[in-house]
Amino acid sequence: MLDGIALLLLFQLLGEGIAYLFHLPIPGPVIGMVALYLAYPQLGRLEPEVQRVAGGILQNLGLLFVPAAVGVVMFLP
Repeated sequence: MLDGIALLLLFQLLGEGIAYLFHLPIPGPVIGMVALYLAYPQLGRLEPEVQRVAGGILQNLGLLFVPAAVGVVMFLP
């Protein structure tokens, strides 16, 4: 499981680095997600780990939006 989390964070860091170095208007995590998509066929043994971690994140995605929604509602006025 740690391998999957580390791989996802590595690709996010890669995307952030590319966005910063080239001054791109695209967010770094989006670039990292595209890079992960392109590298996915070569992952081999890490594919099940990434699927398990991503599945866990997706199952709890609604909880991740709660703090953002509360912040938006607090700053509406």
